[in-house]
Amino acid sequence: MQLTARNIGYMVKLGSSAFVTELSIAFMMFLGNYVFISHLGEDGVAAFSIACYFFPIIFMIYDAIVLSGQPILSYNFGLRDTSRIKQTLRLMYRTALLCGISFFTLTALFRHQIVALFIGPELPYFAFGFIFFAVNMIGIGYYQSIERAHRATVITLLRGILFMLVGFLVLPILLDVKGIWLAVPLAEVLTLLLIGSLYLHEKQKQKS
Repeated sequence: MQLTARNIGYMVKLGSSAFVTELSIAFMMFLGNYVFISHLGEDGVAAFSIACYFFPIIFMIYDAIVLSGQPILSYNFGLRDTSRIKQTLRLMYRTALLCGISFFTLTALFRHQIVALFIGPELPYFAFGFIFFAVNMIGIGYYQSIERAHRATVITLLRGILFMLVGFLVLPILLDVKGIWLAVPLAEVLTLLLIGSLYLHEKQKQKS
């Protein structure tokens, strides 16, 4: 329990991806405000600002799923009980997907009531990313739990900065205003593809 250099370094290493995840939310808000004000002016910034107030509620629910599963994953990783790890991951993914699909469905069904807070009907485009965000958070949390902090941090940096930057800069050129709202979902989809490819690569490596 002593705050030695070794323990502090270990905590910083494992916690760096969580720090970047929190930082990426601020980056998303900053970059989104810049892009919205460039395309829609003050009304666009007002709409995106309300969406950013809505987003942390979803984040906290997903974060609770990850934090609840991490002690179980970490404990069984130490015991090398792979069956228990897989069982826990399946439960986490099922819960996260159920929540993600539910949030997206509720947003789509009640968009008229929710959009009353906004200036346009584009909120369901933004909410589409909730489904993939849930899965990505579990993937990053899994790598933290099995002491692969470097991989978790790299994935988080790509998701929160590079992929989001690409979405905000490229999609508005292709899809206009819809592209701005789809920038965050695109970052989540690209992150999911990255995590999936890493998982398949590890599976092939274990077989060979």
